Amino acid sequence: PVAQAIVRGLGRPLSTTSANFSGFPPATQPKHVRSFFGDKVDLLLDVGGLPPSVGSTVVDVTEEKLAVIREGVIPVEMVFKLFERDEAI
Repeated sequence: PVAQAIVRGLGRPLSTTSANFSGFPPATQPKHVRSFFGDKVDLLLDVGGLPPSVGSTVVDVTEEKLAVIREGVIPVEMVFKLFERDEAI
């Protein structure tokens, strides 16, 4: 509900991945975000902690050829198969 309210308030989509530096574990608690980023964070909405999870699979679809940015919970092979089907494009 919090993320949905932010997107509605912005009036446009919001895209983000985990709150951590590349190669570090994701921040699952607000205190982790503060320890990673310190005073570089303008606003931190503390809505509680998150359970540990595998990160998102991130794919760049802005070019004709798909580019995997990061493999996560959805296997890359599954993403490629989906985009090979006409109805997915």
